[in-house]
Amino acid sequence: LTPNMITLMGPISLSGPMVFSMIAAARCLIDPKLGTEAILAAILKDEVQASIKDMTEPRVISMIEDIQSAVNQIMSRLQTAANFDKAESKLPSIISLTTTPENLCRLDPAWYPWL
Repeated sequence: LTPNMITLMGPISLSGPMVFSMIAAARCLIDPKLGTEAILAAILKDEVQASIKDMTEPRVISMIEDIQSAVNQIMSRLQTAANFDKAESKLPSIISLTTTPENLCRLDPAWYPWL
């Protein structure tokens, strides 16, 4: 989260509606009918292909394995985010980590507003 988003949303929104909105979005994205895995694989494949100049057979096989690994990692993170058992959700701790000054100072300057 950028400092502007933190200021705009305020602490009440960050600890309440944002957490539940993220859980709801994660639950929608892990729905098998949506086909999120196929969409992610297609997007990642296009991005990787655009960055690779020479497409040799071993490189293509490696690319496919890397894409599948990335899709599996994304889906497991979505599964974790969608899991909400009382107060044991990991999202509040993730949000609090993104709002700490130590992590905000690592933010790319391109994300800050410049006049």
